[in-house]
Amino acid sequence: MAKMCAQSPVGNNGAIGFYYQSPERSDETGDKSGVWRFDAAGKPVDSFEGPTEVRAVLEGKFLAMRSFAQGIGMDPKEVKRIIATGGASTNKSILQVLSDVFGVPVCTLEQSDSASLGAALRACQGHLSLSAPGGFAPFSEVLARGKI
Repeated sequence: MAKMCAQSPVGNNGAIGFYYQSPERSDETGDKSGVWRFDAAGKPVDSFEGPTEVRAVLEGKFLAMRSFAQGIGMDPKEVKRIIATGGASTNKSILQVLSDVFGVPVCTLEQSDSASLGAALRACQGHLSLSAPGGFAPFSEVLARGKI
């Protein structure tokens, strides 16, 4: 995937795709699923060559994320960086496309599987809450400990 992505330039020579395998619900799409591809002239096409398809999938997904984020109030001028987590955060090609679409650096955590880290931190909070006044320990107390 990384090699194929590298074979098509940032912006994909104007080719863009929208890939919704399950209904996508937004003001722009309504409640639709399907695949739509457009060439640089904005004309619908049935398919792309491999490298163009790979970049179109990535750029299309990240453009949808950016559009959604702006729709709920994110101001692109205020975004200074993105912190990527999860399995895809280990893929430098995906991170580069994310950075290109949002126009900011993308950082990662030492722990790529952030779901397990988050679950462990919440479990620690639950344990601390058992003996906390009022039965609740703020999450900041967990973080202040520096370890689980």
